[in-house]
Amino acid sequence: MVAIWGSARLSAHADNTMTDVTATLTTDNRQVGKNDSLGTIIYPKLEKVMANNVVNGQITRRTDTFEVTYSGQLGIGSAYAFKAVYSAVLNPSTIKAGSQDLLAQLGVASNSTNTLNLDGVTATSVLSSSIGNGTGWYLGFNVMEQNQVNGNRVGIAQMPTPVQYPLTPTIDNDPISDSSTVITGKGTFAGDTVSSDASSATAKVGKDLTYQLAVGTGLSGKSNVTVTENSGSTYDTPGTATATVKPAAVLTISSVTPNVQLVPDDVATLTTQSDSDVINWLVKAAGITAIDENTGTSDDITFSSDDTDLGTKINQLAADGTLTVPIYATKAGVKSTAVNVTISKSVGSLSFGSVSKNVAFKSTEVPVSETLIPTTDNWDVAIEDTRENGSPWSVYATASKMQSADHELAGNVVYVDGTEQTVMTNNSVLIKSGTRQNNTSTNQITSDWSATKGIFLDAQPGVYADSYQGTVDWSLQDTATN
Repeated sequence: MVAIWGSARLSAHADNTMTDVTATLTTDNRQVGKNDSLGTIIYPKLEKVMANNVVNGQITRRTDTFEVTYSGQLGIGSAYAFKAVYSAVLNPSTIKAGSQDLLAQLGVASNSTNTLNLDGVTATSVLSSSIGNGTGWYLGFNVMEQNQVNGNRVGIAQMPTPVQYPLTPTIDNDPISDSSTVITGKGTFAGDTVSSDASSATAKVGKDLTYQLAVGTGLSGKSNVTVTENSGSTYDTPGTATATVKPAAVLTISSVTPNVQLVPDDVATLTTQSDSDVINWLVKAAGITAIDENTGTSDDITFSSDDTDLGTKINQLAADGTLTVPIYATKAGVKSTAVNVTISKSVGSLSFGSVSKNVAFKSTEVPVSETLIPTTDNWDVAIEDTRENGSPWSVYATASKMQSADHELAGNVVYVDGTEQTVMTNNSVLIKSGTRQNNTSTNQITSDWSATKGIFLDAQPGVYADSYQGTVDWSLQDTATN
């Protein structure tokens, strides 16, 4: 016959894994401590014993569950009968028994027999409490006989002295940020106290074995932190866990062009802006970037400077002077090293922005009279001007003779503006002039060209039919029209 019996008790602890401890027990059949007479006792044999909360194969003071496999019989004298039998851990002064009567589990009526067949029986017994600090423990039974009030301690194997259970707390995050104000993790037993070397605060391990330990700003400046779990009981040895503390951010900052030259428009704009707006402008102009090495991204990074009143300083900067502004990356209270941006002033510049490279005149039959031939595409000529408002400019163009491989065109490249027509062939012609206005950097020179304005080919009658080519040279001057 194989039978399994047991009882259950909820207990929040670290390890309910059952471990074989048979080899640690020594067979020692006896009544333990002061008992009533049970006559001649027949002792069963322990075939296998499993226990929970075992450390290095040893039963601990936290062990409260045994799973025992027997062979043979448990018997008492013929003049006696079993009233109740409980699997138990016992010593001369204490009985820690399971909560269920084995007679009931085996279907044996109380007071009906003096012999129990335990051959092949496995019993799981959850004790009323863990073993604790006592010594001289036996594994056996609490036997109650029909005519007796008190239980009798019947031992079948002596146990080694239970060892203390080593507490093993954990920390959820390793490494942990120095900006964290709470350390979380798991403890070994519910109700234990967790403390740390980061603050004087303590926390209790919950029923789910987790803890939340508030440490305020205690992690700031630390390279590591250690938490300690203590049960306040001699059942256990305090345990620790250590985690590395890392800065909330590890920032690297760089600049592509740390020397920034301001044109007049820049000066006018920055003079009226706040320090934060000036810094953001300089970050873009200097190509400043920053990375948090912890995340590999620039998320949540901002830029700042210890310098103030930047707009006024820029406005007062002499034409031949420089202003150095240290700019830092910041995140989560962490500040990077500085990038020094050196600012100087410029009078600005005047240059062509875009000039059409190839423009074709329309194909036309040989004219019988002087004919103006337009282009197939629109001209695109623009200037870029970053000087002060009111600065003058003039655009001129000169055309070469139009030639084919065999002929020179009878006619000229001309600039037409309504009814006025000016020969451009070998002649510098004023196309447009003006002054910089309204802080506008780009000026489209050819934007108003039309069917009556622009560069045309003035072909004369008798021109040879051929394919002609020539060039138009553009020039830009920073002076007013003569």
